[in-house]
Amino acid sequence: MKIVLFKIPLPLTCDEYKVAQLWSVAETSRKETGGGSGVEILKNEPCEEKLPDGTIANGYYTKKIYHTRDKVPGWVRKLAEAVVGENALDLQEEAWNLFPYCRTIITHPRFAGFEIVIESQHLNDRGDNPAPENLCISNYLSLNGKPVSFSSLDVEYINIAQEMDPSFCPEDPTKVRSEKAGRGPIPPVDKWWETFPEPMMCCYKIVRFNFNYLWLVQRKVENYFMSEEHKLFNRLHKQLYCWMDQWHGLTMDDIRRIESQVAEELKQELHKGEAKGYRPQEDKQAKK
Repeated sequence: MKIVLFKIPLPLTCDEYKVAQLWSVAETSRKETGGGSGVEILKNEPCEEKLPDGTIANGYYTKKIYHTRDKVPGWVRKLAEAVVGENALDLQEEAWNLFPYCRTIITHPRFAGFEIVIESQHLNDRGDNPAPENLCISNYLSLNGKPVSFSSLDVEYINIAQEMDPSFCPEDPTKVRSEKAGRGPIPPVDKWWETFPEPMMCCYKIVRFNFNYLWLVQRKVENYFMSEEHKLFNRLHKQLYCWMDQWHGLTMDDIRRIESQVAEELKQELHKGEAKGYRPQEDKQAKK
């Protein structure tokens, strides 16, 4: 089992991020769905849920299936199919968006030993909060059945100005300025968020991953999926920033309408044509 605290500083307000994140997830789902691979949305409905601090919050509950067979390297695919069998890389995601707190749980319907829990808190700061509310009292702060302190977690900052493989993420925040918001580009330096002009916010994300299998295999799989979470968080937030002029000014009513439209589109596109979006480099070479 692994637990990591990710910190993602962004030149936005939390109110802007609430819209931006939902719009960007919908857009990414469009770009990554087709040919039997991608996102299938089963539920998207209002909910009422208890926060870690005991208070009740209103938000939205979503349930999705991620068809990821074409999104992982061959060794992961072979291992999953050996352990689970057919449709081994169809993962179920349940999420409670109670913004500024969110909780996401990813499981495998037929393999109880696989679980990823992501808890997020969004704050108007620069990633320097030593104990973000709700996360520091998370019910998921345990390793192998033993409680761990929030302050002892491994911490990884995600720098959206850091160069990334353009085949995985062509968007580059160091070259994009938002005309609508009058922000950017982001300087291509480490810790740019410490001196960047306001507004600034940070996404704090605790990720706990458990793969209950043979020890050597468990360690390799947990390390792989945690590194993938880092890459996916980085890509999503690079895109979120670079797409600012497309979502800036939208309301939550606009977002709910877009989500309904996208859910219908995904139903139509999921099994059409070839797989879309990112594929591991080894699979692209095999296709040539």
